[in-house]
Amino acid sequence: MDRIGQETLKSRSISIIRWIFGALFLLASLGAIFGHGYISGLLYFLAAIVAIPPASIELEKKLNLKMSGIVRFFVVFIILAFAAVTLPITPVATNNTTAIAAPPSAISGSDTIAVPSKPNLCISYRFGSSDVVFSGQ
Repeated sequence: MDRIGQETLKSRSISIIRWIFGALFLLASLGAIFGHGYISGLLYFLAAIVAIPPASIELEKKLNLKMSGIVRFFVVFIILAFAAVTLPITPVATNNTTAIAAPPSAISGSDTIAVPSKPNLCISYRFGSSDVVFSGQ
């Protein structure tokens, strides 16, 4: 393959990757906005604008600047870092074994707590500032 063909292939590959990440950032923007993270939603949208080739060309024309690939990568990375920090925090239920004190029950007259016969399994994972919780029996 000649040098011009390699450059064309590289350029197309980078463009496709930018489109894919731009689409993912747009989806993240919608998810953040629907989750009441308006600032993070706007930041994800800004990252999508910088990532998607036609939108970034228009942005570069408006701002009268040219961004190289590495500069664009770091700009998107910084925007995503701020977007992750501004996501709203949601409480996560965890499987806790800490003993709690209960007042005496009027029905049984004792201070025991009724617990289910089968323990519920609750696993939580933290991805950045988002939590994913799986619970089952």
